[in-house]
Amino acid sequence: MRFIIIALILLFYHPVNAKVKKINVPMSDMPMKAIESPNSKVNLIMFVGGPGLKHGKLGKVKNPLIRAKSIFKQSGANLYFFPNPKKGKAMKLNYRISKKHADNILKVSKIVKKRNNLPTILVGHSRGGTSVSNAAVVHGAKIDGIVNAAAMTTTSSKVSSKHIITKILKKDVDTHILIVHPKKDTCLVTPYKPLPKLMKNLKAKSKKLVTINGGGTTGRECGPLHRHGFENTEKELANSIINWASGL
Repeated sequence: MRFIIIALILLFYHPVNAKVKKINVPMSDMPMKAIESPNSKVNLIMFVGGPGLKHGKLGKVKNPLIRAKSIFKQSGANLYFFPNPKKGKAMKLNYRISKKHADNILKVSKIVKKRNNLPTILVGHSRGGTSVSNAAVVHGAKIDGIVNAAAMTTTSSKVSSKHIITKILKKDVDTHILIVHPKKDTCLVTPYKPLPKLMKNLKAKSKKLVTINGGGTTGRECGPLHRHGFENTEKELANSIINWASGL
């Protein structure tokens, strides 16, 4: 009996820490990093905030979309981490709202979808939300859906109204939208307060707001190790996205 149980475990067990693959994409001089499994149900293209993936490496980046990769993987998602156009150069905010960037996102989405024909969702954290929201407005139904995770909702001396999702998503959006946001996000440009009004006026194929309570505060308020970066709430973030995507 003992040997039968061990055999069954070996048969059905799939390790979470799958090998990171490299996929060449025409819009970057770096390959796109991917974690795939034949048993996955959805593709998630991840857009990190701040300067983006300047060097294309996942190991030292503390962004929650990367920290939670094992949770996403275990929940049945293929992961693709969108690279910056040029190695070593930051992805600037004005580029994130450009048509060129939106067009490149659509190209990558098509590349990913051809690999397995699964629903392909764009997931943006913080400034990454600017990228995915802009792509959704520009390309509409060509995008299966987007997720804004602690995206920018108000302006500052460095962030203008054209960069924030509360402005970008004022236009009709012909795709599905999920917003996941910490209730007590104290980052200057990502307060929770504007979101209920955005959700009320938002016109999309479908829309949903998930409010995350709690979270850690060990780092700076706009950094990855704070409520804004879903510290200690990575599982809630991942589960919210997977549960929503599975119902599309």
